[in-house]
Amino acid sequence: MSNIYANIKGFFAPSVVDGRLNPVSLALATRFYYIQSRIFRIHDRFGFFSPIPRLQIDEVAVLFVAVFFVLHVAFYGALIVFFLSLGDEDDKTAKMLDEALIWLLLSISPLVVMWILMCFNTQRAPDYIWEDWKVRTE
Repeated sequence: MSNIYANIKGFFAPSVVDGRLNPVSLALATRFYYIQSRIFRIHDRFGFFSPIPRLQIDEVAVLFVAVFFVLHVAFYGALIVFFLSLGDEDDKTAKMLDEALIWLLLSISPLVVMWILMCFNTQRAPDYIWEDWKVRTE
């Protein structure tokens, strides 16, 4: 149980501590990048994760926010559909499907915008210089 607590505490720690990257976030980011590039074969330019370790830490934080957002959207979308189904039987199904489709489109559009912004992020450039972290040359 203490190992789970330590990992959760490590995940919410700052990205850079004493010039070193957060090891929990870096382990997650490295694994997600492996899945994206080796298993799904998504090119780095279009993928959610980049090969740069410092940027991967930030991308894990963005992924966490995105998953949190999607879970909330799914929960509230299910509530909307449930409450729409409690109405009268006249044209209930068509109205319920229309409302669910509008809710789905409105909820997915911020995720699409976030992915587009991440694809064109200037920090993905190989020659980008990070202010708070330097690569070790030991």
